Amino acid sequence: MSGHISVTFEKDAATPAGGVRVITRIIDQGDVPPSPSSTYFPTDPSDLKYCIVGEVVASGNEERFSRIATSTDFTTYSIHTLNYFEDPSVNFNGLVLAGDTLEIFHTHPEYWTSDEFPGETFVFSIAEVAPGAVNTRLRIQETFPSGMPGLSWRVTRNGSTLVTNNTGITKRSLLVTGLFRTHRFNSYFNDAIEADNFIASVKAQIQSLANATFEQNFTDETHTFSPTV
Repeated sequence: MSGHISVTFEKDAATPAGGVRVITRIIDQGDVPPSPSSTYFPTDPSDLKYCIVGEVVASGNEERFSRIATSTDFTTYSIHTLNYFEDPSVNFNGLVLAGDTLEIFHTHPEYWTSDEFPGETFVFSIAEVAPGAVNTRLRIQETFPSGMPGLSWRVTRNGSTLVTNNTGITKRSLLVTGLFRTHRFNSYFNDAIEADNFIASVKAQIQSLANATFEQNFTDETHTFSPTV
């Protein structure tokens, strides 16, 4: 079996406390930069895109990077997309409709601003109101940059504000606690050394997955690795 696993790391000194944020993003044939080219190999088969294993901790409002998946993790842990939004004090049912727009005004936009999410106001299309019969919940078409509580937000329709509040929470689809698989993860570190060590570890783990899966190449934006001999 032949194929590739491709990843980009977006590293920024971009947190209020002065730490370092690293976005780990497994790339497939989608339109997120970089675009496929003669020197770029999208993840193939695309199912391997969801090879990041994360964990939702006990509070349900915080998550952490666990590891790159092993072969058995693909059948053990489900994919959970970061596309749920909740505000416990707002009943969206009958007030908001699919197709309305959710705008989030982040107190510290540097946590989210990236190649995928430029700017300081973050806009998402609402796909479903009250999924799972939970009236305080919305599902969006896209995915949020990270899980986070205490967000200021508003929902608009044709430019008019329908409802606004400041206790919003971005969540991973119906996952309360435990491990999950995803393709993108925001991680935060105290300094650049910790961040670089994390990136090196993730690269090594992806190389191991590539070796175990198809004895082929792992590629990122600057490096191509052959299977370990």
